[in-house]
Amino acid sequence: MNKEEFLSILNNELSVLPEDKRKKVILYYTACFDEIKPSDEKTIILKLGNPKIIAQNQIREYNINIRREKLSESNQKTFDFFQGIKANGITFIFENYSFNIKNILILVVSIVLFVVFILPLAGKLIIGTFLILCLLFGILFFVFCLPIVAASLGIGLVVISVFTVLSEPQSSFFLLLIGIICILFSFFISKFVYKMLKTKVPEIIFKTAKKLNIKSKFEKQLKITVQKQDKK
Repeated sequence: MNKEEFLSILNNELSVLPEDKRKKVILYYTACFDEIKPSDEKTIILKLGNPKIIAQNQIREYNINIRREKLSESNQKTFDFFQGIKANGITFIFENYSFNIKNILILVVSIVLFVVFILPLAGKLIIGTFLILCLLFGILFFVFCLPIVAASLGIGLVVISVFTVLSEPQSSFFLLLIGIICILFSFFISKFVYKMLKTKVPEIIFKTAKKLNIKSKFEKQLKITVQKQDKK
């Protein structure tokens, strides 16, 4: 890769930026090449790095600045603080903030508030969410397995009643009756689950997608399914 290729790739990758910002970046990197001898182009390219990664960093920095400009002055300081920690880690605090009594007190109070209030609340939320998810999965597992269990039990009882019809006709009739009830129960439960999966679930997905303003390739099919259900 030479100078022209490097700048061409960089310019193409920065096409999403405003023209003045893009030109400013291109001029900066052009100046980097102008300051060296033509024979050192490969060295400076290796030093500068991949132009695609450079463009990604420039776009990310531009988006961060746009978000920052929309904030008030007090919120900008908070935004800068968290961006500094995100970029440089905990060392950002030691490098940019002096540890006087005021800052130490703020740090201690923040830690105490986090440990006393935020941490227990977060723990309760995580545990509560986990329990709700377990309950939902348990209900779904029960609903899907119930027809299979009922059908298996019913078929088993019918088979047993056939083999015991001669030796114990009264018990055989009772087992046959219970087996038929189990099979019918399995049939109606399966029918109900199938109807829910075919109509209600697509309707819920479609309404949720509409609320979240999500458009997917399935939206048209979901809409048709809901309209058919409404006509019925």
